[in-house]
Amino acid sequence: MMNIDFGLLTGLDAHIAVLDEDALVREMRLIRPDIPVILITGACERMDNTRAKKMGINELLYKPVTIGDMAVTIRRVLDEK
Repeated sequence: MMNIDFGLLTGLDAHIAVLDEDALVREMRLIRPDIPVILITGACERMDNTRAKKMGINELLYKPVTIGDMAVTIRRVLDEK
């Protein structure tokens, strides 16, 4: 039997998440420790790259995000995996 996994990465919008960023990333890591996480936020006063890295977030993007910026970020995160 072949096991095919289509879950390449997770993109999170901090504004619509039910859990706070810390709890959400922890829960996701329990299910898939290896999955890359990109956090998209407009709250630059609450989140910075240092805090994001400590939480296990691979990349942090600030709103507004262009499609081009998102594509480059996704490619970079997947290439690091």
